Amino acid sequence: SAMEQLMDYSEALTREEIEKIPDGTYTGIDYMDNDGIELNQRIKIQVSITVKDSNIMFDCSGTSPQARGPYNSTFASTYSVVTYVLKVITGGSAIPNNAGCFRPIKYIFPEGSIINPYPPASCGARTVTAQAMVSACYGALAEVVPERLCACSGPSGSMMYVGGTDPLTGEEYVVPLAAGHGLGARATKDGVDSTTLDLSNCRINSVEPSEIDAPFRILEMKLYEDSGGAGEYRGGLGAELVFQLLRGGCASATFRGERYYVPTWGLLGGLPGGKGKAFIVRKTGEKIDIPSKGDYQVNEGDEIHFVGAGGGGYGDALRRRPELVLRDVLDGRISLKAGANDYGVVIDEETMSINEEKTSTLRKEKAKLRGPISWTIDRGPEFGKE
Repeated sequence: SAMEQLMDYSEALTREEIEKIPDGTYTGIDYMDNDGIELNQRIKIQVSITVKDSNIMFDCSGTSPQARGPYNSTFASTYSVVTYVLKVITGGSAIPNNAGCFRPIKYIFPEGSIINPYPPASCGARTVTAQAMVSACYGALAEVVPERLCACSGPSGSMMYVGGTDPLTGEEYVVPLAAGHGLGARATKDGVDSTTLDLSNCRINSVEPSEIDAPFRILEMKLYEDSGGAGEYRGGLGAELVFQLLRGGCASATFRGERYYVPTWGLLGGLPGGKGKAFIVRKTGEKIDIPSKGDYQVNEGDEIHFVGAGGGGYGDALRRRPELVLRDVLDGRISLKAGANDYGVVIDEETMSINEEKTSTLRKEKAKLRGPISWTIDRGPEFGKE
């Protein structure tokens, strides 16, 4: 039939692209902050990808066991990751999208793991786990097809839910709020700022509907300076959302943050992106830091700050065009300090122009001190380079 021929055609094109990847087994690892219950326990996502001729195997052996919290990924969500990654590395929409594309896939999703749990298991926040698995797959394949990948992106599904009763109407409300995260930089482009990333394919809602539905005011919604990982191509910036409870005595706030402890990684010399964070500033001035996830009471007049993680950078930051660094400084995306420290670009604070001589000298000094880039992935000082 015509459909069978179309699927056969897509399979043939997909296999042709897989055959361009050198045969071998490539392993990537990523970590999640915690499951919202065991807050000091990092969660490991491990994927070994084996390419043999025109076949590809995704083996998730070594991944952490299923969790008590809601971060278990169902089989369907986990399988969607491998199909998505395969489309990324074989040309995306250049090949007609149908089941034929996925015939070369084999997989091992260990039962009882966080990516294939035994029932009953809490799975409400599985998108976060699925995005971490995407990052692990990218980390594995960065060794062989870096030009088709982006550096590590911020988390998907990082949310905050605020609920209570509005005294003016007597009605109960629950409002979801998202802090946008940065997409990892790409081989020829900067990462996208404040988005919900590649896997989820959603958008960040406007703030006005939230103010209509609940008794709080959004004080700020802005890009978070210096959150994008430095690189020849800069990682996308995360956003900072600040809001204040106006009335009602108190409300409950449930935080479902991610990348507060484990930063996004940079690729081929790019630096990690900035971590996410959240904190409450009480009306009294007391500051309460949120450890990624948890339930808190918010009182009238309190402010909540919710910051999304930035994406990792791609390529050597010392090779970024100085005029792009200046543009980022003028736009408030990076600070003057980061311009000098991360990019080696000296900008005069009075004239806001590039000092070319000092920039050339500083870049040479930084390159000599660092040495040649011999690593593929940079996870930051705590997790190291690979």
